[in-house]
This record gives sequence, structure tokens and C-alpha cells, in this order.
Amino acid sequence: MVSQHLGDDCPRLFESAGGDLHQGLVDARIAVAERGWRRLHRRPLITATGQEETGCQWLKFCRGEELDLETGSLLIARSEYPDLDPAACTDALDAFAGALERRVEAASGTDARIAVLVDLLSREAEFKGNEEDYYEADNSYLNRVLETRLGIPISLSAIYLLVARRCGLALSGVAFPRHFILKFDSREEDRTIEMFLDPFHGGRRLGVKECAAILESDGESFSDEHLRAVGDRVILGRMLGNLLNVYHSRGDRRRMNRISAMLKLLQDPQE
Repeated sequence: MVSQHLGDDCPRLFESAGGDLHQGLVDARIAVAERGWRRLHRRPLITATGQEETGCQWLKFCRGEELDLETGSLLIARSEYPDLDPAACTDALDAFAGALERRVEAASGTDARIAVLVDLLSREAEFKGNEEDYYEADNSYLNRVLETRLGIPISLSAIYLLVARRCGLALSGVAFPRHFILKFDSREEDRTIEMFLDPFHGGRRLGVKECAAILESDGESFSDEHLRAVGDRVILGRMLGNLLNVYHSRGDRRRMNRISAMLKLLQDPQE
């Protein structure tokens, strides 16, 4: 059970993460002194207070009975951008969902509803894969993906999921080893409809053969298990894993410590 007093849990948060998050706070203070002020809209300084508050919120979130993708994604974003206003991101998602809902009501059949979703997010809103700077960390932070309309497969899939869920569309995530896609699975007129979408490549539709080809091109042997839908905990864990890889490749130990601590708590919140 989560403590009623978050402040009491904060020291245990640092201990359970092996001191990683605490060291991140110390490094953050040093970094502020060394670098001075920077422009807040691109690289807000991670204040020790803001990071500690987010760390406590993350602990409470991980220990909750149910995890949800939106709350988790915004907490991950706030760990890097502590001045982030979550309501602004929620409002943006609500606006997309409002536009989608009006169009879905007028669409007839599954194909038309999926086409409306892809048309809105890929063509009109211009969300697309950042092929030129794939390993930019901002590709994984929800607020920055909403601002730039650029992301990697999993962050773009998260945008699709969060908008679709608001409108009752039966989308779920599919975690290929090196690529994240979406699955639409529903029944219509006594038949099961299953299709796959690739938000990174403009929301293109994929059949089972195309899914198998993606896996085989990455050296994986295809099986039906690869097409299984995954839950929000898996999606959030993969987001953090991607960030950990990015910061490891840069040798950014301070951010590695922070993301590693968050990942450990997600995997074992009672540790």
C-alpha cells in the first residue's frame, strides 16, 4: 500500500534504487552551478526539488493498483522537464480526440474509422518518425513529441493509443523486439477484424505477412506470440529502456541514473 505521506517514502525511493536517484539529484545541483541558466523551452534545468517531487510521484504511481499510459508517460516527461504542465498535454490529446470523435461518428465500418485516425494524426497533424535524428532523447518524451510532431515508434504509438482510447477505438500496443506497432482488434458483423498499424511510417497498415517481414529483417524468427498485445506497464518500461540506451550511448551518467531508478521501481515497486 502506498503511504499517505509521500515525503516519508522519498528516502526509501533513493535506497531502493541503489542511490541512483539521490546521486542524480546531487549531480543536478552541480550541473546547475556549472552551466548557469539556459533557455527553458528547449532544455529546462532539472532542479533538485522538481526532480525529487517527480520521483516521489513516480513511486506512488508504480505502487498503484493500476498503471495508465498517460499518467506514466507524463511523469517520465516531467523527470526531464520539471516545469512541464501536464494539463497542456492532456488538452492537446483531448483536442485530437474531439476532432477524431466527430469524424468517427460519420465513418462507416472499421476500415473507415482506422483511415480517419491515420488521416488525422499522420496527414493533418503530421506526426511522423524522426528518421534524421532517431536517437534524440526528446523523441521519447510525450510533451516534446506533441510539440515537434516527431518521435520513435513507441512514442508515436503512444499518441495514437491515447487519442484512440478517448474515442473507444480498440487499439493496443505490439512490442516487436526492435519496432513498436499497433494492433486493432474488434468484432464486426460476426467476424473478427485484426489489422496492424505502423505510426512511425505514416500509420501504414500491415498484414501478418508484413509483420513477419519486419521481424525477419531484424533477424527474428516470426511466431504468433510476437503479435500479442501488451499492457501499459510493458510500454512504459520500454520507453524507459529506450531512454536508458540513449543516455548510455552519450555517457550521460546523471540521466542514466535517473532513468535506471525509474525503471527499477516500475519493474519492482516494492523493492
